[in-house]
Amino acid sequence: MSRKVILALLLLAVPCWALTTITVNPGGGADYTTTQDANNALPNPLDDDYLITCSGATDDTTQTTIAPDMGGYTLTIRGDATSGLFDDSKYQIKVSYSQTAITLNASGVTLENLQLTGIGASTYSRMGISVGGSYSNITIRNCLIQDFLQSGSYAGIRVGSGTGANKRIYNNVIWNCVDGISVLQGGNAEIYNNTIVDCTRYGLRVYKDTGDTIIAKNNLISGSDTADWLTEGTAGTLTTAKNFTADGSSPDAGCANATITFAGGEDFHLDASMNQDLRGVSLAGTFTVDIDGDTRAWWDPGADELSDPPTGPTIQQTWWGRRRQ
Repeated sequence: MSRKVILALLLLAVPCWALTTITVNPGGGADYTTTQDANNALPNPLDDDYLITCSGATDDTTQTTIAPDMGGYTLTIRGDATSGLFDDSKYQIKVSYSQTAITLNASGVTLENLQLTGIGASTYSRMGISVGGSYSNITIRNCLIQDFLQSGSYAGIRVGSGTGANKRIYNNVIWNCVDGISVLQGGNAEIYNNTIVDCTRYGLRVYKDTGDTIIAKNNLISGSDTADWLTEGTAGTLTTAKNFTADGSSPDAGCANATITFAGGEDFHLDASMNQDLRGVSLAGTFTVDIDGDTRAWWDPGADELSDPPTGPTIQQTWWGRRRQ
C-alpha cells in the first residue's frame, strides 16, 4: 500500500469536530447586532457546536434568553472582556428596569468574558444571569456583573431549583447586586474563586435541600449589607473550603473577618499589599488560570491571582491565621 493511501486512510480515521462561529457587534459590522438576534438565528435543534463572539463599544440593550434545543451540541457565548476590569470600550449587555441580562434555559452552554450591567437608579434591573435549575453542563466564567438591585429573590447570578448537574460558576467579579450569587432551594452548583463585593443583602447565598449538591470553594466576599455568606436549609450536601469573608459569616474555619484589600475604585484585583496568607485550595483539576488568564500558582481566593507573589516566603502562625512574610 502506498504512503499516499496510508496517509489518506489515517486522515479519514481522525475525528473532525466542526465549530460554527457567529459574530455580534451592536455597532454593526458583524452578523448580528444583539446576542438575542444571534440566538434567534440558531437552528432548532442545533446542528453543530456554536460559538457566538461578542465585541464592540456600543451597548447591547436587549435582554437575552437562551433556550434552543441543543440536539447534543454545545453553545458558547464569549465577550471580549479579558482584563478583569469593567471596560466601556468592550461589549456589554446593559438592561433596564425589571429585566434580566441573560436567562439560561438550556444545557451545554458556556458564558465567558461577558460584561453585564443593570441600571442603578430608583428603578432597578433584576438579574445578571438566571440559570434554570433543571439544566446541566453549564459554565459561567470570567464575567463582570454589576448593578442588579431589584428587590426579591434576585442576584448577580442565580441558580434555580432543579436537579441539573455540572453547573460551574468561577472566576467572576460581581458587585453592587442584591445577592451576589444565590442557589435556590433544590438547586445544584459548583461555585469557585468568585469575587463578590458590596451587595445590598448577601454576597453568597445557598439553600441546602434534599438531593442538592452544592460546592463552594475559594470565594472572596466583602462589603455585604446583611452578611457576606448565608446558608439556608438543613438537608442536602454542602461542601465548602476557603471561602473568605470580610465579616464573621464564612462557613470555613479561619476564613471569617479576613482583611481584604482591592486595588481601588471598581478595580477588584487584589492589592499588591495583600501578602496575608489567604490561600485557597488547588482546583487545578477544574481550571488553572484566573480572570486575567494568569496561571494560578498560590490559588489566591477570588477571581484574581496575584501575578507576582512574594518569593521565598516564611510562614508566621498567629492567632488569626498564617501570614506570609
